[in-house]
Amino acid sequence: MKICICLDGGGCRGVIEIASLMWLSENFDIGSNDVSLVVGTSTGAVVGTLYRSGVKLDEMMELYLDDMPHIFKLDWTSLFGLLGPKYKTSPIDDTFKKWMRNNILKFAKFNEYRMLMISSYNLSTKQETFFKSWNKEIKGTHVVPKFRMNRINIHDALRAATSIPTYWPPVVINGYYYCDGGVVANCPLLAAYTEMRSLFPKEKIIILSLGTGHAAIEHKTPHYRKFGIFQWIEPLLNIFTNNNYDNYIANNITRTVDDKCAVIRINPFISSGKFKSILSRDDMEELATHATRSLKSNATIHQKLEVLLHD
Repeated sequence: MKICICLDGGGCRGVIEIASLMWLSENFDIGSNDVSLVVGTSTGAVVGTLYRSGVKLDEMMELYLDDMPHIFKLDWTSLFGLLGPKYKTSPIDDTFKKWMRNNILKFAKFNEYRMLMISSYNLSTKQETFFKSWNKEIKGTHVVPKFRMNRINIHDALRAATSIPTYWPPVVINGYYYCDGGVVANCPLLAAYTEMRSLFPKEKIIILSLGTGHAAIEHKTPHYRKFGIFQWIEPLLNIFTNNNYDNYIANNITRTVDDKCAVIRINPFISSGKFKSILSRDDMEELATHATRSLKSNATIHQKLEVLLHD
């Protein structure tokens, strides 16, 4: 049996994913060493990298609570994003560099992290890109070299995975421009399934798809018909960072995958007021507590995991 952890994007709401990992560790003794593949988009790429770096989950939670609210520093020279990216790059750059200095991110090169895949979008080629940390792929009876984008350093990989359009400028790697993979798939579940089945074609696989929460539909609707370019910026960002189509995929993928694959979706309801990528420490703590409480009360998920993991 092979386990995959799949992590959505969602900015500061990544604390929900960390709370879910803590619950899985405490109740089912699932740790990074038990996981065959970690796949992440945007904040999920950051959580996944910290997970593969061996950071203890309680320490990871504190890192997020301490550092994530401070990476969004307005760049006044852009006139609130009208003339360029809305936020300065130095806070998020400095955060990743601090984690490297403090040995939180244990490896300088992306390909030193065990079986980690994170998504980005190549603006130059107009293609979704998945950075993979392993070196070779098996095609039938042949082992073939992979396209060696995995030789990039971890700082560039994380910046490529988290450069949300209009928030931060795209990252240039080997002459190509990259931005946040959430513009294509905020929930990388289909990619996770495809990769797991390719890596382990005859094994039973379990994919634990961890979301960053989903909110009830708001009854108050803006006058979209009157929106111009500037009014559409925020709604379009919400579309790709909180894409309900990802939930549709996550909820229905088990109908189409093979009988040797099980998908468990963990994505608690949260209030619409907390359904934001940028949150204060207090709001993040509240989300983490809510996620833990939601998992503890969800007997269905607990029973499914009991059956799958002990089958």
